[in-house]
Amino acid sequence: MKGRRLTRVLRKARRVRNLSMGIAFVGWVVNRLKVWVRQTAMGLNRARATTAEPTAALGIEVAARGELSRGVFRDFVAPPRRHEFNHVDVLLADTGADAIGHDLPAVVLSGHPQLAVPAFDPASFNPIGWQRDVKNQVGALGWPRLLPTGVTADLTVSLNDLEKARQCHHLVDVQRFHRSSVERAGVLVRLAASGVPVHLVDGGSELEPLLGSELYSLMMTDIRGKGATARELLSVALRRGAFRDHTLRARARQVSRIAGLDVAPDPTVSVLLATKRPSHLGHALGNIAKQTYRPLEVVLALHGDEFEDVAVEHAIARLDVPVTVRPVGGSAPLGLVLRIATDAAGGDFVTKMDDDDVYDASHVGDLMTAYGFSGAELVGKYHEVNYLASTDQTVEVKRGMGESYSLHVSGAALLMARPDLHRFGGWQRIPAGVDSALADDVLRGGGTIYRTHGAGFICVRHGQRHGHTWQASDDEDVDRAEAVHDGWCPWLAGMPDAQLPRQPTEASPAGASQSGIGV
Repeated sequence: MKGRRLTRVLRKARRVRNLSMGIAFVGWVVNRLKVWVRQTAMGLNRARATTAEPTAALGIEVAARGELSRGVFRDFVAPPRRHEFNHVDVLLADTGADAIGHDLPAVVLSGHPQLAVPAFDPASFNPIGWQRDVKNQVGALGWPRLLPTGVTADLTVSLNDLEKARQCHHLVDVQRFHRSSVERAGVLVRLAASGVPVHLVDGGSELEPLLGSELYSLMMTDIRGKGATARELLSVALRRGAFRDHTLRARARQVSRIAGLDVAPDPTVSVLLATKRPSHLGHALGNIAKQTYRPLEVVLALHGDEFEDVAVEHAIARLDVPVTVRPVGGSAPLGLVLRIATDAAGGDFVTKMDDDDVYDASHVGDLMTAYGFSGAELVGKYHEVNYLASTDQTVEVKRGMGESYSLHVSGAALLMARPDLHRFGGWQRIPAGVDSALADDVLRGGGTIYRTHGAGFICVRHGQRHGHTWQASDDEDVDRAEAVHDGWCPWLAGMPDAQLPRQPTEASPAGASQSGIGV
């Protein structure tokens, strides 16, 4: 009898075990199906937008005299015209002698060497698909045997095989690989725009006036043996320099300024800053004040009645950009606060910044650059580096996911054209998760989302102690982190000198920072 009972018990246990395994298997299938659906949606959106449209207009008509001058805008393909007006704004000439006999405003390349570098089209050269984790191999832009003694390379790469170049830890280059310094500079700025680190192992001092001092200095950096973070930060700096100084539009504006022609301003960006914390106002506006992108304006949404007029006026006095202040009742949900701020914005683009996160001076410029080359309606950064104030730890989360089309970006670091924001419904009137709701609306409406690099942005977390809209605990941040560091480590985001904002005290009223973190 005991043996039969034991057999029945074992059979029941086996059935229960099989049922549990079956339920777990069904759950696994459902989760995998959800992931597949999301990835398929992302793939379809990527197929719709891949990259931005090629540059279709420079804003000026240029006539060229000389081989160098003809190469400056060689990547520009003007659209066909029904009528030819033979109108020319400026003459680009190799030397002063080439400009003689013309009544046009002339720009002579011999006096402005950087202008001679062939400008690139961001639609063709950009960091989309850049990889953080690559093999530890070195590529050479020519025959490795031409490298100086002591410098070695594992393989030969070229600009025509950009994907192969991107698989390298970095490239090494010497003048012997190129026909001229100008041609070499043209190759280097295209590699920089694509995110490929290059080391000039021959010194290449003749390149400094062509590339510009900053870009040249970066390419003189010896990156051998550097880890993934140092490599990525160098890559980001190279991209910034290339896009700032060597795109087709940048070159056209440089030529226009030297020729004395009017230059249309860049699009205006409106920074939406919603805050409930008077103690954080100075830090938040300081983040905006140091932004190098112009033209810029600020819409300051004061969420609640704790702000004193004198203190607000003192805080905004440090800004050299227009500021619009919009007081909003403390009971209003964050989504409504952002709607009110957006209605007050006059910029072509809107971006959202939070009051206690940390941004470097290139942050807004990074977003505008990504918007230009990605073709996406919503662009932003992800919070790859987080500081946990309650435990005094800096954590790295999901690094290497940047420069790709995505399903989500951080609400504290996103940017959209204002018409697109309205087209997709704007901010939902909800107290939290407004960025996730906006991302879902963009994807459902057929738009695309692009996540650029995470450098120059640190998200500051306070756990659940102060009522933030971000509800993840510090433990969850640590559990999903790729690396955890003790203390404040801003160098991980490329900001070694960045300072933390003043932290809330335990006496702060509950909910006092509802709109401070909108992630």
